[in-house]
Amino acid sequence: MVGQFITELYLADTVIRFFPVAVTIFLIFINLRFNLIFLNIISANIIFLMIFWSTENGVFCFLSFLFSYFVINIFKKNFKSLIIFNVLLIITLPVNYYLLQLYVNFFFGESINLRLVFDAVFMYAGLPDIYNLKDLTNFSILIVLILLSNLYFSTQNFLTKKITFLNELCFSLSILGLAVFSYYISRAVHLQCSVTSGYISYILLSINVNKFLNVNNTRTIKNKFFQHLKFFSIFFWIAFVIGFFVSFSDNQKLGITRNFIDYLISDNFKVKYSYVINYEQIKLSDILSGKKNKPEWIQKTEYLKKLFLNNQDEKKKLFISQNDFYYNLVFKNSTPVIRTNFAHMQSFCDYKNLFEKVSKKELDYIIVDSNTEPIMNAYLLIQFLDFVELNYTKKVVNFDIETDLARQKDLVKAGYLLEQKKEHMTVFIKNDNLNKQYTINVKSMAPICRISGTFRY
Repeated sequence: MVGQFITELYLADTVIRFFPVAVTIFLIFINLRFNLIFLNIISANIIFLMIFWSTENGVFCFLSFLFSYFVINIFKKNFKSLIIFNVLLIITLPVNYYLLQLYVNFFFGESINLRLVFDAVFMYAGLPDIYNLKDLTNFSILIVLILLSNLYFSTQNFLTKKITFLNELCFSLSILGLAVFSYYISRAVHLQCSVTSGYISYILLSINVNKFLNVNNTRTIKNKFFQHLKFFSIFFWIAFVIGFFVSFSDNQKLGITRNFIDYLISDNFKVKYSYVINYEQIKLSDILSGKKNKPEWIQKTEYLKKLFLNNQDEKKKLFISQNDFYYNLVFKNSTPVIRTNFAHMQSFCDYKNLFEKVSKKELDYIIVDSNTEPIMNAYLLIQFLDFVELNYTKKVVNFDIETDLARQKDLVKAGYLLEQKKEHMTVFIKNDNLNKQYTINVKSMAPICRISGTFRY
């Protein structure tokens, strides 16, 4: 994960989806270690907030945390603690949600729409790709086996009154891992699921190896068979960790560039490369010396800095790009996009506020990056850009670098991108002299978006 963070420009999905799981793992450990009702309530409320950070993972993190807490305390017969916990939870969760609504309303001027929040979870449909045998060549099966085996043995220990800290931890992490996996297994994005659940499996496997090494401290350890088994368990743990990273590091579905593990297992251990473009490894030293062109996102950033007067121009900007979150970060821009990034915009509910902002001339710059593919709803994007073109000044900027990045075909056909390998941007600048109206016919996309009809801006 750290390697992916270091070398992969596209971080949005990884960070957002993994963060609730990481927080939940930490809070599970703290709660089981100290077992205080006050701490349990605070943790439950923190994980509850993760639902609004990432609905996809947050819901299952919250439910798995509650389920594990209830089961463990039932086995411990802590019924008094359960009653107190439930009462405090019923009181604190509404207060927590109310404070969150105040925060969102104060900073963004809008309230949380729960229907839209949970509708977004059901944006995909159909049979997931993970059911295809060809897509199970990674460590997904092994991850599930580790989760199920730990759930089975920890439950067995509960039934035999062996309720220890490590057994509780294994049970809670198994439930969390299976909960996250059960959601993603039906979403056709199993690689991200495997990465997220895989780290939980890695922790569980580490606990298993540790328990095995500690349990054999009696005379039986003198037996050569157990000695060999002890070393085999260590070898299996190391093999899983290496295999896990190698399995996912070379998969193109995880990202455009190669990650840290790819560099470690490459033939050349002395020279490390800063990034890969068109399958050519580019050295950082070659970029600094001028032998190689700067990466496309760096060139584009430098141009935009000049356009925005080195960010002294604090006007509103909209970036239509796979790297829009990066540009928003660099220019400290508060994006009007309500999704993770522009690639996830798919319904009129997502675009409605953009039409309104263009109509009111609240956006000063609208930048369409050549690195925009994939787009989930090209029709709505083209309708939006048609409206923008009527009211903004348009110009195309080319950059001194060629890539094999896919160009969105519909945008090329509509004239908003060029069908060329050379990287470029289409820049729209607000023109107060233009004030033309636009009409759009919208069909319902329930349950994702129930807005339909004819709208005039």
